[in-house]
This record gives sequence, C-alpha cells and structure tokens, in this order.
Amino acid sequence: MNTIINSYQNICKESTAHLKEKRQSYCSHLYHAWGYSFHCMRASLALLVHGVVPAWCKTTGSTIVVRLADDMTEQPSYESTVTKRDLK
Repeated sequence: MNTIINSYQNICKESTAHLKEKRQSYCSHLYHAWGYSFHCMRASLALLVHGVVPAWCKTTGSTIVVRLADDMTEQPSYESTVTKRDLK
C-alpha cells in the first residue's frame, strides 16, 4: 500500500513541477496537449491517405509535423500558438 501511495505522491510532485516549469495551469496544459494530439492525428490521417494514394496529401502530414515541432520548441513555457495557427 505504501508503494502505491509513494507512486501517487511522486506523480503529483512531478506533475506540479512540470506545470510550474512550463508556467501553465492544469487546464491550460490539458488544452494544449490535447490540441497537439488532435493535430498529430490529422497528420497521421494525412500520411495514411498519402501512403495509399501518393498523389494526395503530398505535404500535408509533414507540414503539420514541422509546424507542431516549431510551435512546441518556440517558447519554453509552451504557451503555444498551435490553436491560433492555420495548420493546413
């Protein structure tokens, strides 16, 4: 039982430290993480389509991935603009 409690406390401590490091609230972090996840799914779908029909979505997947990478590394606080950008 102590192991479970210690694991939970460690997860809470690490999560709190991560949020402080990124200067985000829990809700802001969740919003941005889910936004990135959504765009990753879009990129994945575009790449699946491109794999089947090479004439379609020629640059869509890679463009989304590059923009996400730029957005994630642009600002150390992860106060991103991913939801404001037009990721096509």
